Amino acid sequence: MRKLTDPLVSVVITTYNRESLLKEAIRSVEQQTYKNIELIVVDDTSEKKHQDFFSEFNSKITYIHKDSNKGATKSRNIGMKKSKGKYIAFLDDDDLILPEKIEKQVRILENESFNHVNICITWILDKRFGVERINKTPEVIDHEYILQSFNLQSTSAYLYRKKALLDINGFDENLVSAHEYDTALRLSREAVVISISEPLTIQRQTEGQISENWRRKITGMLQLYSKYHKEYGIGEYIKFLGIISLYVSAYVVGNRIHKIIIPMKDRGR
Repeated sequence: MRKLTDPLVSVVITTYNRESLLKEAIRSVEQQTYKNIELIVVDDTSEKKHQDFFSEFNSKITYIHKDSNKGATKSRNIGMKKSKGKYIAFLDDDDLILPEKIEKQVRILENESFNHVNICITWILDKRFGVERINKTPEVIDHEYILQSFNLQSTSAYLYRKKALLDINGFDENLVSAHEYDTALRLSREAVVISISEPLTIQRQTEGQISENWRRKITGMLQLYSKYHKEYGIGEYIKFLGIISLYVSAYVVGNRIHKIIIPMKDRGR
């Protein structure tokens, strides 16, 4: 049972042609210990409209079926504008959230000590590429850290203050990848990001993920550097060149490159 003082949280699930995964994502939202949640599903023009099976769930689900396929970023912004919550979370249809994820994030952002903070993230249990690992982040993350990291966490790990997200016009639809990183960079100019040191988000291996599309990752990295090059120093420039070289290699050899990338990430934590 929810408390009358619990603020509304909007959860936006973006989906495209993955009905079974979408069902699992919805169930992970329904299993949340935090109960004052509205659920919005934005369908990026799936061949079959998904509202046919929504009667299986206890939640009232707002379903938006787009007229044309414009990608997950456009879908997130559509869901954001439709949402009514004080806070907003985005869940990719191939990800899951553990039962206490939203409650723990809301309690942090509702704490008076953090009323200036606009983002709370969690650690991620990453089950992709044949290796189960935990993607960790520091408890307090400033703009400089995000700038230097060229990464933070997957979109599904975030909880945003909706007003702050609206103030920056949501996700940058001109970028082809790394949208959550770019959004965290822009919001971290105003306040630090708080991280929960617990893996409350699960990232799973599925076909068609942006994390497997090396061409898009290369283009996205070039776009990011162009957007923020005035803030990058020589260290970031060298790291940028290294990442681009790695992505180009991955474009040639495929996901086998993760045998190199994963140990590198682990050593950097």
